[in-house]
Amino acid sequence: MKRKLLMATLAGTVLAGLALACLSGCANLGYYWQSASGHLKMMSVARPVDDWLADSSATPRLKERLVLSASQSSTGRAAPIIFRWPLADCQ
Repeated sequence: MKRKLLMATLAGTVLAGLALACLSGCANLGYYWQSASGHLKMMSVARPVDDWLADSSATPRLKERLVLSASQSSTGRAAPIIFRWPLADCQ
């Protein structure tokens, strides 16, 4: 009996989720398909940060941003922003 109740609850939840997705303003499934396939495509070409830092074709600006991003994610909080202006330019 509990199994039937669990299955009915699960089916109801799935049905409610599908109805909500259809009524949420994204009228066609093409939007969801494009979103999911784009995400999977990005994930398939992703590289670890260390690989980007070792890549000689990566720009210095990209490497600086990756280092900053890695420091933020390892501490769990935002790292301070360091401005690297020569003092002569600030005067």
